[in-house]
Amino acid sequence: MANNLPAQLTSFIGREAELTQVERLLAEVRLLTLTGAGGCGKTRLAAHAAASVAESHPSGVWWIELAPLGAGSSVSTAVLAAIGLREHPSRSDVDQLADHFGQNRVLLVLDNCEHLLDAVVALIEPLLGRSTALTVLATSRESLGLAGETTWRVPALALPMESGASTPEALTAYDAVALFVERARQARPNFVVTNENAPAVAEICVRLDGIPLAIELAAARVRVLSPEGIREGLNDRFRLLTGGAKRGLARQQTLAASVEWSYDLLGDDERTMLQRLAVFTGGFTLDAAEAVAAGGAIEALQVLDLLTTLVDKSLVVADDEPLRVRYRLLETIRQFALTRLASSGEAEAIRDAHAAFHLQLAEEAARAFQADDDLLSREEPEHDNLRAALEWALDRGSIDDAITLLIGLANLWMARGMLREANVWFDRVLAHSEFEASPLRYRAWWARASFAFIEGIPHPTLGLTGAVVEQAMAAGDDLYVARGMWVHGIVALMAGPTAGEKILQEARRLVDDAGDLHSIQLVRMGLVVVGIHTEDHELVARYHEEAKAFFDGGTGQMQALFDAVLGFSEVRVGRFDAARRHGEAARRLATEVRDPNLAGSMADLTMALVELGEGRIEAAADVLEAVLREPRASGPTREDPMLTGAWGWVLAESGDTEGAKAAMAEADRLAVQCGDGVQIGLCLSWHVGLLRFGGDRDRARKLAEDLLTHGRQQGHSGFEAIALREFGQLARLDGELDHADDLVHRALALCADAGILPDVQQSLVAVAGVAAAEESWEEAVRLFGAADSLGAELGSVLPVWNRTVAVADLELARRSLEPDAFEAAYGEGRALTVAQAVAYAERGRGDRKRPSSGWAGLTPMERQVVDLVAEGLRNTDIAARLFVAPSTIKTHLAHAFAKLGVSNRAELAALVTRRHGSAV
Repeated sequence: MANNLPAQLTSFIGREAELTQVERLLAEVRLLTLTGAGGCGKTRLAAHAAASVAESHPSGVWWIELAPLGAGSSVSTAVLAAIGLREHPSRSDVDQLADHFGQNRVLLVLDNCEHLLDAVVALIEPLLGRSTALTVLATSRESLGLAGETTWRVPALALPMESGASTPEALTAYDAVALFVERARQARPNFVVTNENAPAVAEICVRLDGIPLAIELAAARVRVLSPEGIREGLNDRFRLLTGGAKRGLARQQTLAASVEWSYDLLGDDERTMLQRLAVFTGGFTLDAAEAVAAGGAIEALQVLDLLTTLVDKSLVVADDEPLRVRYRLLETIRQFALTRLASSGEAEAIRDAHAAFHLQLAEEAARAFQADDDLLSREEPEHDNLRAALEWALDRGSIDDAITLLIGLANLWMARGMLREANVWFDRVLAHSEFEASPLRYRAWWARASFAFIEGIPHPTLGLTGAVVEQAMAAGDDLYVARGMWVHGIVALMAGPTAGEKILQEARRLVDDAGDLHSIQLVRMGLVVVGIHTEDHELVARYHEEAKAFFDGGTGQMQALFDAVLGFSEVRVGRFDAARRHGEAARRLATEVRDPNLAGSMADLTMALVELGEGRIEAAADVLEAVLREPRASGPTREDPMLTGAWGWVLAESGDTEGAKAAMAEADRLAVQCGDGVQIGLCLSWHVGLLRFGGDRDRARKLAEDLLTHGRQQGHSGFEAIALREFGQLARLDGELDHADDLVHRALALCADAGILPDVQQSLVAVAGVAAAEESWEEAVRLFGAADSLGAELGSVLPVWNRTVAVADLELARRSLEPDAFEAAYGEGRALTVAQAVAYAERGRGDRKRPSSGWAGLTPMERQVVDLVAEGLRNTDIAARLFVAPSTIKTHLAHAFAKLGVSNRAELAALVTRRHGSAV
């Protein structure tokens, strides 16, 4: 068949879906116009589509290149020449072409129509009417505007996502990367994508917006530059991207020439509009365009018309979003327009207008900090614009505006867990030469301290929370008085729950008066955390009930955080089903709002502890590997100490004891750095058990001492109980069975009083182990049975450092008893309730081989009397405390004096003090 299609000297990469769609349209419509920005691949796609459908047009496929024609040139003459006809002196070109085409199936391809639209329309419109089998395929940067025209916008080549594939194999599956590689190999045949240069290649394609021309020009540079060098050179892309095919059109030989071709076709107002729009980064809305681009010769009412024209000319992209249309410039066009804006003399005024518009959004976000999901959804698309406004405010020295923009952005950064970026900007603002003179500096301190707390990394602003309150009071800024008070209370809580609770109670009054929902939620959550820090889960339940109403209908992030905190509390008391429900809800919400850090990390921790508590080690590993994987774009999280310690637990369960020790040592370091009392206690408790299990008694004893001191300072009975239990296990290993018996019983009593059932289970096992060591076999087996029953009820599995010892002790007891006696004792133990099991353990305390003198000779009641005497209580007070007669106390005290070899209360108190100081 007759055709003059251009020869393709290079391969056609990708575009399978696009080619299929264009072919389908050519079979359905008679006028199809491919539109798109310069260099987007319209010509190549049209050529391949024409070749693919050639057989359907047996009377000819004719290619007419219009780009070389100047304004006023004859399009019809070019068409006649392409099909081998000469102009007839007495007939019009339209008549001649119409007669030639007749009713034959012909495809006419008109390439690059944008500068000759009127002439193209004048020819095509009558031809389509007279030659009814004629099909026209046109390429243009804007549509022809003819009735019956189908316009199809050529998309950019498929690009890898920023956080997606990074291996060479995965990246080359994207058309943009495949094109880069193909053209790079033409320039340098030995070019390959490696693990090292793959990120640079991907970034090049993304920064060039997937525009084929730009990618081909960049790929040609591999003759002299590495991909990393090309990536850096894109900062000056119009200088870098030159050197297209020498025989190609001049405007296709450099990226600048291609863009300038489009720019030169614009009217004066269109050029001004495009230049002004270049100040936006990441796109813009119509109201933003009206606020920034209107002025001078352009009235606000003209903005929409000019914007529509630029969209039609493929210089602005309109993206349909659920609620509104959002516009953007391809980065290549934006960079070109910025250079024109810089030389226009109005760049400063336009940037001022841009900053002023986005300052309004930042002020709204700062006021409604973390309390409005709808606001976040409006703020997120403007992230780049808010950054640019902040940069401009800093450059201009407008520090008050910079602080407002910073806090407005902090609203987004906190919601999305973007802590690394937040730190960079906080450092810049706080280090600015004008910062200390700003009357708003306390607001920046408040936001920075909040982020430092979330990260768990000390920062000087954490010590300024009191100053935030003072300066806000002086300024009459009630909102920031309230905000300063809650962060002050949260910081204090980490070091000491009592002091923290007092500040948070005052903060509760202030935030309620201020009506700041975010602060109201965080204060309530802080009060819930007070209960966790003191292992008072009745307090947790009470504050939880008070807080619920403030979280219903709040932001997804805050609800997720609340669920995660409640789940953590449920883990501690052994309600794993409830903990899982809270944890899963928190993870779902955190994923929905894309918060990997604040709510996300707490939710992950809760789920990891649930899985570990239930013995699902692989499931726990899946959770922890995902959250601890480096590099993490969000940066460190406050829960990193416990997450790292939990990973050590996973390693221990997997048999990697040395790896587990290293992880737990790192967890201890992070917890101390963080200063969070609960994290310090939990990480120490896991580590000391592992060290004791691994045979490192000296280090285990030192950590147990640290844990005991920490638990008592924090008023955390759970940590005190674990420390006592570990001391008991160590005493048992040292052969001090009487002392071990005393310690593990004290541990059991503490965790039973606090209702920490997983620790009750572990303490029952420890008491049973000491009973086995003293060959009190039936008692040991009953206690093991009770512990097993409790574990089955909770669904909990002992950690490996306690489980292994318990299995060995139980097996020894099994071998030491007749089978019937073993089964009877074990069944009796399993039938006990938790309260009955604790009471049974207490009844047997000290009865096994008790000597007639010394500490080991004291009965349980005598031990309690001795301890209360040492506290300074009189006999009548002790009797009231223990619900017995004063004469009974006198009898017990006389027995204790005799067994311990003392003659008065002062000597007894001194003896108790020395014993506690040397042992626990």
